[in-house]
Amino acid sequence: MKFNLLSKAKTQVTNYEGAKAFTMSAEMELYSTVVTWSLNDSFYEKNEDRLNRLRGLIAKCDAEFVGKLAVYARTKMYMRSVPLVLVAELAKLHSGDNLVARVTAGVVNRADEITELLACYELMNKRTGTKTLNRLSKQLQKGLTTAFNRFDEYQFAKYNRDGAIKLRDASCST
Repeated sequence: MKFNLLSKAKTQVTNYEGAKAFTMSAEMELYSTVVTWSLNDSFYEKNEDRLNRLRGLIAKCDAEFVGKLAVYARTKMYMRSVPLVLVAELAKLHSGDNLVARVTAGVVNRADEITELLACYELMNKRTGTKTLNRLSKQLQKGLTTAFNRFDEYQFAKYNRDGAIKLRDASCST
C-alpha cells in the first residue's frame, strides 16, 4: 500500500482553453500580465476584467516588487500605460516610506506622462466632482515634483495637450 502519493490533482490547473497549465506565484502572474498588457479587449479577457485582475495581483505582491516592475516596464520594455497603472495602484495601497516617490520619478520619463499619471490616479481611485486631484498621495506628489523638475520649457510646451487634466493642473497639485 502507498501512502505518499503525488498530488497532481491539487496543483494542476487549466488555462482558458481547458488545457493543462502551470500554477504561477502572484509575482509571476503579475509580471506575465504586465509584459503582455494591452488596453484593448482581447480574445481571452476584456479590458475591465484584466484591469481588475491586475489590481488584485498588485495587492497580493510585495510593494518593492511592484515598484521595480513598474520602473522596469517603463525603462527597459518602453511600456507607457501599464507602469502608470502600477504606480497609481501602488500609491493607493502603500505608504510609509519613499517607495512610491522613487517609483513615480522612475516611471515618468516624458512631460505628458505627468498628466497621464494624474488621469490614471483619478480613474483608479474613482474620483469625481470638481476637485478630482485634491488630496493626492504625498509620496505621489514628491515623485511628480522630482519628475517635474527634470523637464525644460520646450518639453512642457511640446506635451501641453488639451486633455481633461492639463500640465497647469499638475503644477498646482504637486
